Amino acid sequence: MMIATASPQTDTRRTAFEFDSLDALPCGCVAARFRVLPWHGHIIRLEAKGPYCPFDLHLANSIVGIGIRSDMLESDEDV
Repeated sequence: MMIATASPQTDTRRTAFEFDSLDALPCGCVAARFRVLPWHGHIIRLEAKGPYCPFDLHLANSIVGIGIRSDMLESDEDV
């Protein structure tokens, strides 16, 4: 688990990233999904670039996606 904190002078809350899953992409890269706590979001981070990956944006140790849980977007009428 990774912990990121803001400056103690401005904010004492902690944001934690909890490992969720690891996936092999069709291009040969490996991506990891982390849950963002205490919020209900997630980030996708590229852990390793495949040897023949054609995508310039696939850089090892870079964030390639950010999202929130889809069930948090449902309106009260859907419940």
